[in-house]
Amino acid sequence: MGQRRLGRTRTLLARVISPFTRPAAPSMLFARMGSPDETALIAAIADDLPAGVWVATAPEGRFVYSNKAFEEIMGMGPVADVGVGQYAQPYGIFTREGHPYPEARLPFVLALQAKAVVIVDDIVIHRRDGRRVYVRAFGKPMFDSSGEVSHIAIAFFDITREAEAQDARAKAQTKLAQTERLASIGILAAGVAHEVNNPLSYVIGNLDLIARELGTEVASDPKLRLIEERLRDARHGAERVRAIVRDLKVFSRVQDARPTAVDVRAAIEAALQIAQNEIRHRAQVRRHLLPVPLVWGEEGRIGQLFLNLLINAAHAIPDGNAQANEIGVATRTCADGWVEIAVTDTGIGIPPEVLAKVFDPFFTTKPVGTGTGLGLSISHAIALDLGGRMEVESQPGKGTTFRVLLPPSGKPSDSRPPPQDEGTARGERRGSVLAIDDEPHILKVIKNVLGSEHDVTCEPSAAAALDRLRQGERFDVILCDLMMPQVTGIDLYDTLLEIAPKQAQSMLFLTGGAFTARAQAFVDRVPNAVLEKPFNATALVTRVRQILGS
Repeated sequence: MGQRRLGRTRTLLARVISPFTRPAAPSMLFARMGSPDETALIAAIADDLPAGVWVATAPEGRFVYSNKAFEEIMGMGPVADVGVGQYAQPYGIFTREGHPYPEARLPFVLALQAKAVVIVDDIVIHRRDGRRVYVRAFGKPMFDSSGEVSHIAIAFFDITREAEAQDARAKAQTKLAQTERLASIGILAAGVAHEVNNPLSYVIGNLDLIARELGTEVASDPKLRLIEERLRDARHGAERVRAIVRDLKVFSRVQDARPTAVDVRAAIEAALQIAQNEIRHRAQVRRHLLPVPLVWGEEGRIGQLFLNLLINAAHAIPDGNAQANEIGVATRTCADGWVEIAVTDTGIGIPPEVLAKVFDPFFTTKPVGTGTGLGLSISHAIALDLGGRMEVESQPGKGTTFRVLLPPSGKPSDSRPPPQDEGTARGERRGSVLAIDDEPHILKVIKNVLGSEHDVTCEPSAAAALDRLRQGERFDVILCDLMMPQVTGIDLYDTLLEIAPKQAQSMLFLTGGAFTARAQAFVDRVPNAVLEKPFNATALVTRVRQILGS
C-alpha cells in the first residue's frame, strides 16, 4: 500500500472511531500493538468497538467501510463498493413503529443535512434470517479540507434487550389497563342490571296481574282476546329483556366469585345472546348442544371464554352475507369423560404461519385500532386455568374451529333440585307477610299479587321494618330487598339473628343482583331462599307458600 493511500486510510479510520472509542477496552487494543501495519491496527481497534460502524460517501451514499460489529448486527458479510440502499434492501429492512422507516429520518440523511452529530433511537432492523434488532444510531459528518462533508460515519448500538424489556413493560401496562377497563365495565354492567331489574319487576308483575284478572272472560269477548294477545306480546318482550339482563349479569360477576359446577350449555347460550349483535349480520348460528357433565369454575369466566370465541368467529366473517355463512357451536362428552366444546366458523381462515401465534397476547391480524390481540389469549388462559386446554384447526378460505376441552366437575348435570310444582308447595293457611323494598312500585305489585291469599304489610326501608320488629310485631314471611340504601337486607338479617332468630329464618330475599363481594358472600352463606328480580307472580306465590308450608 502506498504511503499516501495508507495515510488517507489511517486518517479516515482514526476519524471514524474517535467519537465511538471507549477507554474501557485497552487490553484488547494493546494486544495488537505489535502489528507493523498502522492501518490494520486502526481497523482492529474499530472491530473492537461496542458498536457497528460503517462509513459511506456523501452525498452519494456509497459504502467504503464497515466493522465486524456492523456485519453481526446486520447478519451479513463485509460491505462492498455499493450504495447504502442497494446493500441494505436484500438483507435488512429498516422500520419505525411497524412501518417502513421514512428516508428523511435515516441517520445518514439527518447527519448530512445537519452537518453535525445526530442520534436516532427508534430504528428496527428486520434481518434476512427473521431476527429483529433494535439499534440506537449515531451519525457523524466527516469534512474534507475545504469544509464540505465528504463522508458520513454511522454507529449502530444494539439495544435489543433494552428495547424488548421496555416493550414487554409497555405491553404489561396495556394489558393491566385493559383488565382495569374490563373490570370497570363489569361493575358498570352489574349496576345497570340491578337498575333495570327493579322496574322490570313491576312491569312483569303488573302484566301477570292483568292477565290473571282477565280470567276466563277472554274466550267470550273478541276485544278481550285482542287485549290478551297484546299482553302476551308485551310479556314476551319483557321476558327477552329479562334474559338479556340475566346474561349480562353472568359477565359482571365480582372478581372473587367462587367456583361452582357450571353447565357449559347455559354459559354458551348466555354468550350467544350477548354476541348476537356481532353475529346476526355475518352468519347463522347452528347449535348442536348435547348433554355434557358440569365443569368446575367461575360462571362469569367460563362465559367470557365462549363470548371471546364467538366474537372472534364473527369477526372472521365479512358482514352482509349472513345466509351464506355459519357459526357452529357443539358440545359432546369425550371417551375419557372430558367435555369438548367446538366453535366453528366459515370465515377467511388462518394462514399456517400465523396459526401458532393466535394465542399469543397482543397478537392480532386485525387492522390497527380494531383489535387488542387479547381475546383469544384470555380464552386460552381461562381454559388452562380451568385445568383444560384449547386447540385450533384452520384452512385459509374455508374457516376455523376452536376446541375447548375441560375436565368434568364430578357432579352430575342434573344435581340441581327440580322446581317444585305449585300444588305441592301450597300452604294451607293465610299468612302475614312483611314486604320491604325501596321501590314503591314493587311493593305495590307484591301487595296485589299476594293480597288475595295473605295479609301484606309494606315498608319502604329496612330501618322502618326493624322498628316494627323491635316493637314486637311478628310475621310469617318477610320479603326483603337485598340491596337498599342505608340499612340493607343483609344488615336486617344479621340484626334479626340476634333479636329474633325465627324472623331471620322466615326471610325471603328479593334481589336484582348480588353484585358486590359482600352481597355475593352473604347469598352463599345464608340458607334462606333468594328470588331473582324480575320475578313473576307465580314464582312469588309459590315461594311464599313454600315458606308457610315448611
